[in-house]
Amino acid sequence: MQVRVEKVAHGGHFIARNEGQVIFIRDTAPGEIVEIEITSKAKGFLRANVIEVIEPSKERISPPCAYAGKCGGCDFQHLNLPYQRQLKAEVIKEQFSRIAKMDVEVVVHEVAPTTRYRTHIRGVANVAGQFGIYASRSHDIIPISDCLIAGEELHVEKIATEKFEPMEPIEVPQGDQIREVKGKKLKVKAGAFWQRHRNAPDTLTTKFLELAKLKAGEHLLDLYGGVGLFSSVAIEVLGPGGRIDLIESSIPAIDSARENFADYSNIKIVRDDVAKALKNIKRADVVVLDPPRAGAGADVVAQLLRIKPSRIVYVACDPASLARDVKSFIDNGWQMTSLDGYDLFPMTQHIESVCLLEPNKVS
Repeated sequence: MQVRVEKVAHGGHFIARNEGQVIFIRDTAPGEIVEIEITSKAKGFLRANVIEVIEPSKERISPPCAYAGKCGGCDFQHLNLPYQRQLKAEVIKEQFSRIAKMDVEVVVHEVAPTTRYRTHIRGVANVAGQFGIYASRSHDIIPISDCLIAGEELHVEKIATEKFEPMEPIEVPQGDQIREVKGKKLKVKAGAFWQRHRNAPDTLTTKFLELAKLKAGEHLLDLYGGVGLFSSVAIEVLGPGGRIDLIESSIPAIDSARENFADYSNIKIVRDDVAKALKNIKRADVVVLDPPRAGAGADVVAQLLRIKPSRIVYVACDPASLARDVKSFIDNGWQMTSLDGYDLFPMTQHIESVCLLEPNKVS
């Protein structure tokens, strides 16, 4: 059938309708008329692929990568980069409108470079032992000879010439790494999380310091603290009279953080579930949290409301989870005083958001 695409949806899809039926489509753009093929049916909606673009968007470009639309690593290569960021801003706005019942204004900032930016990729060998990437929403493996968004130092073109065990997961790079933020080197053990964009650590820590307004001697909670990205820049501002509780559940990340801050007696490293660990904390001045895609959730929000920090910097990789958690704070007398998006995953649908939460001021 032919349909006109209405708008972008969270998750890298676009929405069209046919006789009232919602259809999620990839590899298109708002305003386009496309011929589609229905691929699956779920309760309340259909999924479809584009067969032919009948009336293209003025934002459509020729994808720079030969695997665009096949490999599932990228979603938006067929659209120019400024428009990609505009769509991501619309996704953030829509999630806040739908979930938090808030009208927000947000800019998604460019973070260079927009290709060759990833410091880590994950692939899989196909049945012939070739290095590849899963197709979108599929178990099909697309063999690739290079990757446009992988850093040159990963040498994907060389890895693509090697043979692997069929269906073997392939992490690039493998093993422990040394990463850097604002000139400070941090150990990142295998399996520990580190931001994928090469300039994400400096971008996010700069924004964190701007929003947190840390003062010497304050107490910071670094929740889902990983290997210590935010703690590493905060401790110099807090000074010897300040202190940090870094809470993280991942063993590789905690082991990395313990090595990274072995010389700091005023940084306490806690391996535990964040909601559970917070029950042992009575007060803190400032909080930074960078939870996984599921967000902080009701239990963590409830604990932070009890602790009553003066400022919370929330770093989020999922705008829907962020909107849900922000609503919980607002419903309990807080306000969101800053919101920015960062395009740390150009060519893909993923968005990083950073917001500042503060208690409502009472005269």
